[in-house]
Amino acid sequence: MYKEIIEFKEGIDIVKLEELKKIIIDAHDNYSGKVPIIEEKVGKYIFAGEDDDFGVLTLGYLELTKQKLFRDNVKIWRWEDTDEPYENHSILDAIEEVEAMQRKAV
Repeated sequence: MYKEIIEFKEGIDIVKLEELKKIIIDAHDNYSGKVPIIEEKVGKYIFAGEDDDFGVLTLGYLELTKQKLFRDNVKIWRWEDTDEPYENHSILDAIEEVEAMQRKAV
């Protein structure tokens, strides 16, 4: 099973949290399919799927990389693979690392 864990920064008002929730739900409802939130607490959401949902999850997080409101407010953004835990990583850290390399290349 693949999991994408998203947790937003503390102190975000409820209206903005609802907007952020809509953004992440929409990102995970894409032309490859739809993956639901399987666990939800205030400001923390977990999407999960099996092998057939890999594309949906991947397209979802690629869409979220382009969402400024999301990026400005996300605190934790992790990928977990229950079958191959060595592939677990912070999506946020990986994206920030790639962006830093891109800035150096310019």
